[in-house]
Amino acid sequence: MTNLFNYIAEQCFRDGTFDLSSGKKLYLDLLAAFDHLLLRTQKSCHVQFLLFYICSLSKTFAEGFVNFLWEKLENPATEPIYREMAAMYVASFLARAKYVSIGSIKNRMLKMKDWIDRYIALSYDLGVDPNPVHHGPFYSVCQALFYLFTFRHKELLDTEKGRQFCKSLNFQRIVASDLNPLRFCRPLIAVGFSAVVRNNYIAMCDTILEKNRRCFIPELTDSSMHFSSLVFPFEPYLLPQSSFYITPIFQEYVYPEIFEMAPEHNTIEVEELSFMDIDDEEHEILTINPVSSCNIESLSSTG
Repeated sequence: MTNLFNYIAEQCFRDGTFDLSSGKKLYLDLLAAFDHLLLRTQKSCHVQFLLFYICSLSKTFAEGFVNFLWEKLENPATEPIYREMAAMYVASFLARAKYVSIGSIKNRMLKMKDWIDRYIALSYDLGVDPNPVHHGPFYSVCQALFYLFTFRHKELLDTEKGRQFCKSLNFQRIVASDLNPLRFCRPLIAVGFSAVVRNNYIAMCDTILEKNRRCFIPELTDSSMHFSSLVFPFEPYLLPQSSFYITPIFQEYVYPEIFEMAPEHNTIEVEELSFMDIDDEEHEILTINPVSSCNIESLSSTG
């Protein structure tokens, strides 16, 4: 990885000055390789950080990468698995990239919220039931929004204007929808999101989490195992020799000063975990609970 980072730096800089033309050519080459290979690879640990690094060199590259992913997600012709992975990449990139402005993050969160609202409205009209098989992209976007908000909540809530923005996302409508997105979130994300919105008087999710815990029998199927196996790709960078390229531009998770959990959720020992640095297989404390299949497939490919 050190050699690859060195190569990017050598190609993008001439006499210490960033060369946009050379950098753009290399960025497009990396994006093409990402599209054909990396987006289709689950649980890649470090290669994706080549794009993370080159995007730090130009605002245009960073915006282009997020737009590329969002177009993948919105395109109903894209296979659901790639739409779901695109959602994970969008959230992870925006959460971890120090060089992305809070304004850009807000704009993308609004796009997520609007997409979710349209999906909920359509599902209400069709009378569909919660099911990760048919609504995988929807649950992935919801989880991405919850993750991104929880990760960046201190910056988002730093001002009264920011607080009003967060309230405008109308999280209560999303979590209370019949599709029940919290039911299919990774448990620590659901609990962490619930704690942050509760402590900041934005939404109340505790009763929904408790109902999900009490009313649904844990069951493992191929679809639930697939959905819970998706990971946020830009987790902490672990290669020490090349880490100096990533550390200055990588946002660590700032643990909430107040992280009070509802008593009924004390089975999850959050204080022993770094909330946003989650290993699925080691910390999958609660089980994703699938439901019976429905035959409405159009929503799974809706833009």
